[in-house]
Amino acid sequence: MGKRYGLRARLLFPIISAMVVVLISVVTMIILNTRYGEIVTHLVDDDIAVLHQLTEYGGQLNQAHADIVNTIRHASEHQDPEHLYEQSQANLDRLNHLINEIKGGGFETTWAPKGGAVDRQQLNDALDRYYWAQADVIAMLTVDLKAVTRYQREAELAILEVMQLITQRNQEITHEVKLESDGMLAQLHSQAIWVYLSIMALLVFMFLISLAHTGGIVRTLHEIQRAMVALARRKPFPDSFKVTADVPEINEMGRALIDYRDTQVELAEASQSLVRINQELEQRVVDRTQALSKEVEVRRQTEQTLRLYAEAFECTDDAILITDDNAEICFVNRAHRLLSGYRADEVLGRNPRMFRSGRHDRDFYQKMWADLTERGAWQGEIWDRRKNGEIYPKWLTINALELAEGQDRGVRRYYVGVFRDMSLIKQTEARLEVLAYSDPLTGLRNRGRFYADLDELCGVTNNSGFALMLLDLDRFKPVNDRYGHPVGDELLVQIARRLGNCLRDGDTAYRLGGDEFALLFSGVNDDATLSLLAQRVVEVLSGPVKVEGLPEPLRVGASAGIAVAEPGEVGEALVKRTDRALYAAKGQGRGCIEFADFGDPTSAP
Repeated sequence: MGKRYGLRARLLFPIISAMVVVLISVVTMIILNTRYGEIVTHLVDDDIAVLHQLTEYGGQLNQAHADIVNTIRHASEHQDPEHLYEQSQANLDRLNHLINEIKGGGFETTWAPKGGAVDRQQLNDALDRYYWAQADVIAMLTVDLKAVTRYQREAELAILEVMQLITQRNQEITHEVKLESDGMLAQLHSQAIWVYLSIMALLVFMFLISLAHTGGIVRTLHEIQRAMVALARRKPFPDSFKVTADVPEINEMGRALIDYRDTQVELAEASQSLVRINQELEQRVVDRTQALSKEVEVRRQTEQTLRLYAEAFECTDDAILITDDNAEICFVNRAHRLLSGYRADEVLGRNPRMFRSGRHDRDFYQKMWADLTERGAWQGEIWDRRKNGEIYPKWLTINALELAEGQDRGVRRYYVGVFRDMSLIKQTEARLEVLAYSDPLTGLRNRGRFYADLDELCGVTNNSGFALMLLDLDRFKPVNDRYGHPVGDELLVQIARRLGNCLRDGDTAYRLGGDEFALLFSGVNDDATLSLLAQRVVEVLSGPVKVEGLPEPLRVGASAGIAVAEPGEVGEALVKRTDRALYAAKGQGRGCIEFADFGDPTSAP
C-alpha cells in the first residue's frame, strides 16, 4: 500500500497544482470582466440616450413632413385647395411645435455634451428655413397651385439639410463613444497583461516543483508510451528503451515490456517469413487465374463469334455452299436448302455437279475452274437444276479460301460459293421488254420496236430483200367519234388480227399509234410479189368488221404506201419515202396503194 501511495502522491501533486493555478486565473478574469462592464456601462449610457433622442426627433420631423406633403398632393389632385387649407395649417402648427421643442431647452442638454463639428446655431437656422418654406407652400395653396411645386422643392431641400445635420451629429457621438471605449480597453489590456504574466510565472514555478517530484517517472512513462505505440503499429521497440524510475510498479511494467519486445522480435521474423511465402503463393495464384480468365474470355468470344457467323449464314437471303479441296460439299445454309430443294444430309459430301442443268458445255466449267485457280475467284450467271427438275438462273460468286489446319497438317483450300436466284429478275426483264416494245391494246409491236427492227434490217441485209408498207385506216375517225372509244379500240384489235393473218413467215406487223400501222416484208425480190401482198392486205382490211353491241358490221378501208429498201439507205430515209407514198395514196381516195418512186397508183378492187 505504501508503494502505491507514493506513486499516487507523485502523480496527484502536479494535477492539484494545475487546478490551483486555473482557479486563480478564473477568479482574475471574472474581476477584470466585471470592471470592464462597469466602465463601459458608465461611458456609453449617456451617449446612447443622446443617439436615441436624436433619432426620435428625426423620425418625428420625417412624419410631419410626410403629412404636409400628402395634404398638398391631395389638394393638387382634387383642385380644391380651400377645402384642405385648414388641415394643412394644422399640420404646420404641429411642425412649429416640434421645431420649438427641438430648439428649446429639452434638446439643448442632449445636442453636444462633449462638443462636435456640427454647430447648434446651424441646426436652428436649417429648422427655421424648413418651417418658413412649408409655410410658403401652404400659403400658396389658395393663391397659385403651380407655384406650390417650386416652394415645395425648397422645403424638400431644407428638410434634407436638417436630416443631414442630425445624421452627422449621430456619427460624431458614435465616434466619441468608440474613442472612449478604445482608451478604457487599452487600460484594461495593460492590467490583464500584468495579471497573465503573474499567472505564467506561477505556472512555471509550479511546473519546476512538479518536475522535481516526477522527473524520473515522466521519463520512464515516456519510454513506455513509445514502446506501446511501437506495439500498436507492429514495429520493434526503440533501442534506447530503459527503465530509470524509482517507483517499483513502473519498473516492473518496463521489464515486462522488454520481455514482450524480445518475444515480438522473434515472432516478427517468423511472421515475415510466412508473409513472404504467402505472397509468393498468392501471386502465383493471381497470375494463373488471370491467364485462365484470359483464355476463357478468348474462347468465349471465339465461340460467340462463331455462333454469330453461323446465325448470319443461316439468316442471309443469299444461298451459301462451301466445298473442300476435294470438291465435296461441307456446308449449305438455309437459303441454299430453300432454293435448291435439297436437305443438308442430301448434299453434304457430294460434288456440286449434281446441280448441273445441262445448259452449259464443258468449256464453260473449265474456264470457271481456270479463273478459280489463277485468281481465286469467279463470278457470273449460271443455270442450275432444283431437286424437282426445274431449271433456274442464278448469279454465282465463288471465292477460294486457305485455312491453316494445324502445325502438322498444313494449309487446306476451301471454295465458298454465294448465289441468288435470278428467276424473278429474268421474268421481270421479259415483262419489261414486252411492255417496252409491244402495243398494250393490239399486242402488236410498237413504234419503238419498229425503228429498232428497221435499223437492224438495214444493217444486216444491207438494204436488200425487204420492203416497208405504211397503212392508214380511211374511215376510222368517224367510227370512233360516232360510237366512242370502246368500239374504236375493239375495231383496232380486229384489224390487228387480220393483219396478223396476212403475214408470211418472216414478215412483221406494227402499230405506230392511233390508226397507223406498218408492215415489214422480208425476202421480197420482185415488184409483182410485193404488189400482190399489198393488195391482199388492203382487201382484207376493207371487209366488214363485226363489233359486239352494234347491229350492223362496220366497214373501214385502208390506204397504203410501199417502198423497197435501196442499198445503203438508212431506216429514217426509207420511212420518209414510204410516208410520202402513203400521203400520195390518200390523196387518190380510199383503198389506194402507192409505191414510192412510181408515178401511177394502183387501186385495190
